[in-house]
Amino acid sequence: MKEYIKKHKSFFIILIVIIAIASVMIPLLAWVGPDGLERVLEEFGLGDFEPIFAPFGISMEPEILADIINGVIGIVIVLGVALAIFYLMRHRKQLKQDE
Repeated sequence: MKEYIKKHKSFFIILIVIIAIASVMIPLLAWVGPDGLERVLEEFGLGDFEPIFAPFGISMEPEILADIINGVIGIVIVLGVALAIFYLMRHRKQLKQDE
């Protein structure tokens, strides 16, 4: 695995840069105003939700900081699930080739 990372080092650096930019820009763009889903939730009285880390007693006063942290957590979770799926697909393909 270490050899694979060394071989594709530039890919991982570019991926980290893209994730960093997306995790900052997406919440900033969403902060402009409510989208359709947020508007419908507000109409049904389900307005604001607590951040993921609120049960741990962490309070973020600037709301935009909480949005950025939630965005980073979401991106990491989605990236992890996607990498796990691709790894399982590749592993399954290798098992079929070995047969």
